[in-house]
Amino acid sequence: MVVALGLLALRTLDFEIRFDTSLQTPLMLAFFATIGLSADFASLKKGGRVVGGFLLAVVGLLVIQNAMGIGLATALGLDPLMGLLTGSITLAGGHGTGAAWGGDVQREVRSGVCL
Repeated sequence: MVVALGLLALRTLDFEIRFDTSLQTPLMLAFFATIGLSADFASLKKGGRVVGGFLLAVVGLLVIQNAMGIGLATALGLDPLMGLLTGSITLAGGHGTGAAWGGDVQREVRSGVCL
């Protein structure tokens, strides 16, 4: 809050600070990828059948999310990548993962590579 107020005060004096965001996307992807690195097979095995059932349910729901996203995007005349972005990329990966991949999806859709 202190930094925000400081930046606001500087901006009212016509002094603007700009941040370099060239590494924002790769660092966001690296950060959100490292969250899952603490999971290992030994932990899954320790959880037993309950964790195995949960794992199967999650994988099944991810497939359903992607199928629904792609299907609805196609039905609405949008690119299927937009369906993936509204599917498990953001629903399972979170808003940070969606923001990190959003620029790549947007470039692909605009370039015409995605059909």
